[in-house]
Formats: sequence, C-alpha cells, structure tokens
Amino acid sequence: LSAISINARSVSNKLDMLGQFLCAHALSLVFISETWATRDTVTDNMMSFDRYSVYRSDRDSSTRGGGCAILVDRSIPSFLIDSRSFSIYCQIVVCSVRIMRSSPTVLVCVYRSPSCSIDLTADSHHSKAHLDFSISSSLSQLISDPTRNDRILDLVLVSDTRLVSQITVEAPLPSLDHNLVIFGLIGSLPSSTDPPRRDFGRANWEAINSHIASIDWPFVLSQSNDPDHLYETFCDILRDLIEAFVPITKPSTKRAKLSPKTRKLIQKCRLLYRRHRIKDECPSLPTLIVNSHHHTSASSKASVLADTFRSSFSFSSPPTPSHPIPLCDQSIDYVDIDLITLCKILRSLPSRNSTTPDFLPWIESFLKNRTQSVMVDNSFSTPYPDFDFKIGQISLPTKTVFKDLGIAYDNKLSFSSHIQSIVSRAKARCAYITRTFSSRSLKLYARLFSSYVRPILEYGSELWSPTDRENIKLIESVQRKFSERVFNKCREPLTNYTNRLRALGLTTLESRRANIDL
Repeated sequence: LSAISINARSVSNKLDMLGQFLCAHALSLVFISETWATRDTVTDNMMSFDRYSVYRSDRDSSTRGGGCAILVDRSIPSFLIDSRSFSIYCQIVVCSVRIMRSSPTVLVCVYRSPSCSIDLTADSHHSKAHLDFSISSSLSQLISDPTRNDRILDLVLVSDTRLVSQITVEAPLPSLDHNLVIFGLIGSLPSSTDPPRRDFGRANWEAINSHIASIDWPFVLSQSNDPDHLYETFCDILRDLIEAFVPITKPSTKRAKLSPKTRKLIQKCRLLYRRHRIKDECPSLPTLIVNSHHHTSASSKASVLADTFRSSFSFSSPPTPSHPIPLCDQSIDYVDIDLITLCKILRSLPSRNSTTPDFLPWIESFLKNRTQSVMVDNSFSTPYPDFDFKIGQISLPTKTVFKDLGIAYDNKLSFSSHIQSIVSRAKARCAYITRTFSSRSLKLYARLFSSYVRPILEYGSELWSPTDRENIKLIESVQRKFSERVFNKCREPLTNYTNRLRALGLTTLESRRANIDL
C-alpha cells in the first residue's frame, strides 16, 4: 500500500491540486497536517475526493491554522477510534484499518504547532512522558532527511519497522513549504467490489422527454390528495424511466491523470528541489590565507587553488641543451599514405590505445587541447594551458591553424577558417567589380566573375570541398549575391537564382566542385 504524509498549510485553496495528485498516484493512505479547515469551510465530502473515508480533527478556535486528517481508501475497512483537539496547539486523530486478513492496524496523525513551548531538558515532565511512551510502545522514527529546509519537522513513528518499506522524502508540491514523505505499508488493497452504476452520460434523453410528455399528469395527480403518496408516485415514474432508458456500466478502474500543466509544475518543483539540495550540501569554502593575503571571493579562491595544483602536479624539467641542427643530405620528397592500410593498423591497436570498456576515448583525450581550471561556488579560475615546449631557451609557439600551399586548416583537420577566408576575399572582389564597371551586359559580368572571383573559390577544392550544408550555402552565397547585384545594375527583372544563372551562362559552385572531384 502506498501512503503519504503532507503538510498542506490549508486544504481549502488546494482541493483541486490535492485531488488530482492523490488520485493520479493511487495513494491508499493520506496523512494531512495543518488542514486549516472547519466543518463549515471544508466538508468531509470535499476532502474525500470521491474515493476516501475521511477522519479529521479540526482546531476548536476561531483562529486560522492547525488541524489534521487521515484519508483511507474506501476499499479498505476502517473506522474512527478517536478525534480530539487538546488545545489550539495540538490535534490528534486515530483510526483503525484492516489490510487483507491481518490484524487491525492503528493509524495516528498528530499535529503539534511550532508555537508550543519547547523544553529539551532531560528532567522535563513532558520530555520524560514522551520518551516513556515511545519506549513502551517500541516506536522507531524512520525519517532521516530534512523535511523543511535543513530540519526534520515531519516524523514517521512505527512499532514494527518491517511494516514500512521504501520511505523517501520528495520535493514539495507547489505552494507547500514542507517536503512530501512517501512510504509503503506491507499489504494490498482488497479486491474491488463496486456495484455497477447507471451511466447518465449515455442516457436516451429524447425517449425520456417523450415519455414524460406523454404522461397524463392531471389524471396522475388527481388519484390522491396525500402529498406523500403523490411524491412516491412521482418517484416511481422516475425510477421506471431510469431503469428503462439509462444504461448500466461498470465502474472504471483506470487511474486518473494529472493535467499537463500540473505535471509540468510538479516536475519543475522536483528539479528546483534537487538543485537546492545539491547547493545546500556543498558548504562554502573558508577564507584562504596565502602570503598574508586573505582571499574571500570565490574567483580569488579558485585562482589560488588552481595555481597551487599546477605547481604541485607540474614536473620541472631541465632545459634542453642547444645542439646545432644536423644537415641531412637525403630527404623524403613524398610519403604515400594508404587509407586502407591506416585503418587496418588503427583497428589492430590494443584496447589500451583506443576506446576501452569504460568508454573513455584515450586517443582523443591525449590528442585534444586540455586545460586546467578550478571551480569554487560556480566561479572558475583562469585556465592553465599545457606545458610550454622549448628548444634551448626558446619556447615553441602553440598554433591551432596551419597554412600549406595557400590552404588553411586547424588542429581538428577542419577547413572552416579557410572557407570563411576565401568567401571574404571573393565578396570583396565582387564589390570591386560592381563599383568599377558601369556596363549593362550580363555576359561581361559573367566573364569577370569567372576569371576574377571564381578561381579564389575553387583553388584546391579537391582537398577542402565542404560536406556540411552551412559551408556549402556560405560559398554559394557569393555567386547568389553577385548575380542579384548584376541583375539590378543591368535593370533586368529579378528572378530566382536558377534563372539568373541560366541568363548569365553559369552553373552552381556546388555542381562545379562535384565535377572537379570526379
């Protein structure tokens, strides 16, 4: 059986939310404290949610607050033992339930106001009475996580810990200031014996109205002068109509569902609760003192720790002795790298040189750029790069972009920087053409573009030809924009890109690169 303890902090303004939540999660037992309810404001029928038996104890005062209640699924046999309000500070309700054929189980819900005086001395009469009662009843407290902020204010006491399983503290519902305590009781619900009911939603109302209209009401009412007899006659007519025209249906066993808005609110509350707990469980770092200087801010602490870690985990190597660079008479002019052979070698490498069963990509981790930084309270220190490599006293510069034969590529073998560079140069030349020439001949501008702009966009394209749509569109935008400017300059009607290329006698740059590759 699933049970829950809720500190409602007034149920009158949360009946809809509580009803959806309890029915959607099929909770059998519900313990509610701080109901803030009276018989006049919230009736038992309103708190039953059409499936619970309600046992409650309200505050006997005109002041708002207090109160507790136990909701028991109607399929579980239960009865009230006692309900009492000792004062405006304390209410209690006790009921008995029978789960399957086991002996009766007594359920108690107590609300104690935080306004009560607290005396934690060992000699206190109230403390001793509570301790003696807990020992004599063999009660054990099961809550170990805080239920409000960092304090445990909601308790679950049981005489036999074997009766309770899987007790958890969950995030509170919206507008509640106490966490939810969810636990299970060993047992199960009795088999459902709900009788069939009339489904008035599928009633034949046309036949009912027609039958009522066909009744000779003056004759029926003239049969007797006794009002009670006439009322019974009217009820008999209604019962006959219900039996004849209202179908019978079995009660639905489907669980009610939460509305999408309510589900999103509950998920958001749980996410915020987890973040809050993670944040609270990370205590703030104390003030650091380094060389008589106090570091109090998070960023300053992170920088100090990063510098300390770097000095501790860095090995000082002696400088490399300077030697004259040897001159080689013979050099390799060309190295042939076979892709198939290279793939076979990589596949034959042992697991320690590639991705291992722990899913750590060792090759990628060793080859990619790595930096070290320290985080303190969401503040990061300045990242420290890798070690500097030196030849003698000269540090070798670190570069991420290389250029060979006019083609630039980075350490990830990406040509995005090269593509951006040639596109910028090509756009500048297109602007130069449109500013310099004042002719209205489309053929002239097509020849100028083919001889002055297009070679920039096609040099070495066999090597860097892009495959992603972003770079393909970026390169094509040069010719697309140029053709648009030319048509405007020549006072030609502006058409789509395909028709403009046909008029200029050009083809798309993407198709030209494909032909070059072939």
